Amino acid sequence: DILVKLTISLLLGGLIGFERESSGRPAGLRTHLLVCIGSTLITIVSINGFPFTADPARVAAQIVSGVGFLGAGTIMKEGVNIKGLTTAASLWVVAAIGLAIGTGNYFAAIITTAFVMIALTFVRQMNINVMHGAHQKRFIFTAKNHPGLLGVLGMILGEYDINIESVQLK
Repeated sequence: DILVKLTISLLLGGLIGFERESSGRPAGLRTHLLVCIGSTLITIVSINGFPFTADPARVAAQIVSGVGFLGAGTIMKEGVNIKGLTTAASLWVVAAIGLAIGTGNYFAAIITTAFVMIALTFVRQMNINVMHGAHQKRFIFTAKNHPGLLGVLGMILGEYDINIESVQLK
């Protein structure tokens, strides 16, 4: 039973982690696998390892706040933009999937994983198309830095009626 739960946890956490990894996000396959498997194991131990306590679920309940703390470390503010919220949320929901598996709620874990995959893939694509229009493109320019380069680039793009929405310098 424990091996089945940990294997399901490995598969479902890995599926979400693979999506995050393939999207180039900082918390990818390994992180999501570890969070899901860890949540499953802590839940199993909490339920089976402390049979004489009044509330064996209290140990598992700490997963929610613990993973929230872990997820908070992925959130970064860059100027007016905030990055990492989806990563933090995906870590949190993977922990919840691990909790569900640990308590034997396989159907809830599988359905939740399917919904998360929809949110991370299809909804993101819809958001890009709605927010930016399907006909717009993203360009990345690399050039040797020199004084006035950004102004020259802006003039060239302006001649072609190209709007600059954001600039990132590295």
